[in-house]
Amino acid sequence: MRRQALVGITATKTLQEKLVQGFSSIGMETSVVCEMKIEKTKQIFLLKEALKNLIDYQWIGFTSQNGVNLFFEVCEEVKKENPGQSFSFKDVKFAVIGSGTKKKLEEYGYHADFMPDSYTVVSFAEGLCEKIQKGENILLPRAAKGSPQLSEILSLHHISYAEIPIYDVVGILTENVHKLSEMDYLVFVSAQGVEAFSRNDTKQLPKQVKIACIGEVTAEQAKKTFGRVDLVAKVNDVAGLVEIISKDYKF
Repeated sequence: MRRQALVGITATKTLQEKLVQGFSSIGMETSVVCEMKIEKTKQIFLLKEALKNLIDYQWIGFTSQNGVNLFFEVCEEVKKENPGQSFSFKDVKFAVIGSGTKKKLEEYGYHADFMPDSYTVVSFAEGLCEKIQKGENILLPRAAKGSPQLSEILSLHHISYAEIPIYDVVGILTENVHKLSEMDYLVFVSAQGVEAFSRNDTKQLPKQVKIACIGEVTAEQAKKTFGRVDLVAKVNDVAGLVEIISKDYKF
């Protein structure tokens, strides 16, 4: 009988739980090798200012679940700092990348007005260019190291936007990194995860470890760092990653 497959995970706690559940459902063992954490940037004050002038924006775009969580957290902070302050999003349209971000937005009571069929920054940006009308503005609270393709495409189509880097993702290796030689797969869900993992002399991976990624941006960073990428999820979410690894592994 073949041993249980071991999957190394680099992700935030929220995604760790989903990845563990997903791989456990197909009979695979998981081990967190790099703990990713969300940190607010110094530019967070710009989001607070934007919220005070919410009437200036007709769209709000989210590229990740982290962005959604932090956005509404900042909304609460502004309310506490300014007694009597309230926010109405009834005249605002929301745009998201990915089903996970869509579901996270729904947890706060709002529905996405636009989500591209392909969960990529390019598809998101191109779709927004078709949706946003002349004279409309979009607020983009996102990661500090998010793909520059989003702003490049919007600028190319003369779309008015306010891009605010509200968070950064930092990573710390765990003691489980010493189990790399026992692992069958190493999964990455963000380019930041690849960077964090590779900072501590971990660019040379055992040959038997297959690198699996969510999204082309993550895959590009992994290829640049490790010289290879073995699997890229066709659907850019946890379910897509679990599915492609399930098909690849010979049980």
